[in-house]
Amino acid sequence: MPRLLPLLALAQIAGIALAVHAWVGPGVALAVGVVALGAGLASRRMAVRTALVLLLFAAVGALSLGQRLQRARAARPLRAFHASVEASVCGTAQGRDWLAIELCEVEGIDSPLPSLRPPARVRVSGGRASASGAWLATLRTGQRIRARLRLGPPRPLRNPGARAWARSLERRGVGAVAHLADPALAVRISSRDRWSVYAEVEPTRRAVAMRLSKAGPGGVLLSALAVGDRSGLERRHREAFAKLGVAHLLAVSGLHLAMATGLAYGLFRRALLWCRPLAERLDARRWALAPALVAAFGYALVCGFELPVRRALA
Repeated sequence: MPRLLPLLALAQIAGIALAVHAWVGPGVALAVGVVALGAGLASRRMAVRTALVLLLFAAVGALSLGQRLQRARAARPLRAFHASVEASVCGTAQGRDWLAIELCEVEGIDSPLPSLRPPARVRVSGGRASASGAWLATLRTGQRIRARLRLGPPRPLRNPGARAWARSLERRGVGAVAHLADPALAVRISSRDRWSVYAEVEPTRRAVAMRLSKAGPGGVLLSALAVGDRSGLERRHREAFAKLGVAHLLAVSGLHLAMATGLAYGLFRRALLWCRPLAERLDARRWALAPALVAAFGYALVCGFELPVRRALA
């Protein structure tokens, strides 16, 4: 089984690649997955079962991303329009000169035409020095807002060598980009019945990031490496990491999570060994696993619980 795990990951990556290039649609992926599952349960040959399991994982990868892309493309507006929406903040991002939030559970209150409905996921951005950016900076993940937005379709960047920004938004399920029509027409809604663990953890993350960034000349780099807050990094820092081929270190993922989990495991194991009555009755290695995994989950939350962290945690 351990030898099969890398093959399963490669199969799922292959399925995701097929969905990205639109070579396999969600319907085809679902049909292939059902056939592979049924044939695998019916077959008795281990080689055939292994091949069908790999095919099933590829179909799952293509289906999961294909459905997200399909929903985002189907909800993409053909032209810009204004609409009042009520939505939940499901993610935040910031750069040196800009801020952005991603809204999910979007409910349209009004729009100029019945056919113009806001998609289920929208990215709202604004300049850091603008009034809109100042209001966006006050929002936290998990909050519920009501705002008047100017929505439009994601436009690909036309700069040579720029990354496929519109395609990356589609992969996250974002169907439209927006700006605040007027910060005075945006309010936070009381959300006592919408408790979210992200809303509770986000202030802690921001406080830790701010304290680390003030630690000295390398504070902004320490903040990026420790909790994934890259807002303070200048362009020259990002370019230097990219030229060295270690830009992945700026995104909290498996390496960071493994280090944090290993440290927690070592501390809990040492604490159990110090207590001689427990050390004589219990296996300190096994009993240190549970709190280490809890610590890993907590560290993932503090780091923003983004996709690389979730993948590493799984």
